[in-house]
Amino acid sequence: MIGIDLGSNTLRAVSLDAKFERKGAFERIVRTAEGLDQSGLISPNALERILSALAELRERFDLSEPYEAVATAALRRAKNQKEILLALEKRGGIAFRVIDAQEEATLTALAAQGALKRLGIEQEFVMVDIGGSSTEVLFFRRGEMISQSFEMGILTFKERYGISHGLESKLYEIGSEIKEFARDMIHSGFKPELFVGVGGTPATLASLKAGMSYASYDYQKIEGMKLTPPLIKKELEKLLRLPLKERERLAGAGKSELLEVGVKIFETLFLALGFRECLIVDDSLREGVAISALKKATQQN
Repeated sequence: MIGIDLGSNTLRAVSLDAKFERKGAFERIVRTAEGLDQSGLISPNALERILSALAELRERFDLSEPYEAVATAALRRAKNQKEILLALEKRGGIAFRVIDAQEEATLTALAAQGALKRLGIEQEFVMVDIGGSSTEVLFFRRGEMISQSFEMGILTFKERYGISHGLESKLYEIGSEIKEFARDMIHSGFKPELFVGVGGTPATLASLKAGMSYASYDYQKIEGMKLTPPLIKKELEKLLRLPLKERERLAGAGKSELLEVGVKIFETLFLALGFRECLIVDDSLREGVAISALKKATQQN
């Protein structure tokens, strides 16, 4: 089963076998949400980048296999959602379904649970998924899950604020909202013992700590790694001292310029949720999509 996730910054796909084990993975930076704040539209340039990435995906994966493709925050917001979905199906050969924030969080949590199980971890947790247009915060205990989506994404915030006092002020405002949400969850009985991070920013920082480049990235080497605020700040500072070409070799083309905002968001989440370390897993929405579709197919058979 193939799971495909069209996010606000990246197109990601994974192929799982019948035992839910990874056969292959794919990722390309497409900047779906570029300019969305200003125009309310997915731009023609963004569409062409997505179509180019889908052409690469079709070369890598056999899409005659069953697949499930979903799109998230950028397509949820876009005024031209219908036109873009039609173009992706007609020109890209893949039919996407736009999912809401609740389903996105549920599927991402499904994937994170699988990763934690591989690590032998069964604790209650709070999970964050830092995306291009939004960040999902999810509390999980014994099969019960409550999540909330916050309009705090690396791509939209980079375009809107850059690295400025305006960014700091907005992060303080949203951090207060997240802190209030966390307080409500704890009062209702959630007692997370673990802070779990998924998404591009945590994975990229873990990859840098492990000494990998974008091309040599191996999810197994970061699974279960723990990051702290001082450590992520140190990795960012090391990266920013390098020439642009070397930064892009390590973090990926177009990613290094977003990582500075991503780290600010990550630091905000540490502070708002009251944790000193975060456990990193690579499995996120694309894996959750594939797992869910595979389970449904198994039940039908």
